[in-house]
Amino acid sequence: MGTDSIARGETLTPQATALSALNPAVNANIPTIPAILQSLACARHLLEMFRRQLSDEKTRRKLHRLDKRLFAVASELHSLNTPEK
Repeated sequence: MGTDSIARGETLTPQATALSALNPAVNANIPTIPAILQSLACARHLLEMFRRQLSDEKTRRKLHRLDKRLFAVASELHSLNTPEK
């Protein structure tokens, strides 16, 4: 749901408001790797919830591959955030 939906008077779902309330780093003014990682985790969660609702297997597989790519990005960011020994 974008800002256009809100402008038309539609309200956020309880899941959307719960995710934004539990994820304060998404609204952080200072972009940090932990904030980006948290945003990616939230996006992956929403993507998986949506994917499980689909009946079209081809689309489900595409979304699963997209999730794997997002996981790879998060893994790379995590390795950048971990101090080397």
